[in-house]
Amino acid sequence: MTDAVSPADANSAATDGQPQGPGFRIVAQYVKDLSFENPKAPDSLRVDGKPAIDMGVEMNAAGRQDGLFEVELRLS
Repeated sequence: MTDAVSPADANSAATDGQPQGPGFRIVAQYVKDLSFENPKAPDSLRVDGKPAIDMGVEMNAAGRQDGLFEVELRLS
């Protein structure tokens, strides 16, 4: 006996008349703007102790007329 689900079992579960939940698909990816600053180089590359890491994340989403959504992700 095994706990693994065979591909045939997985397909039958997906088509047994039960409604499928919502899903999403990545249509395209692109980099709109990219910059990198290292104002203290090359001294910032020397290891003097624990590094201080400060990271910010912002996300915006907007619907488009064609039924798609554009997601903007900002990392700083």
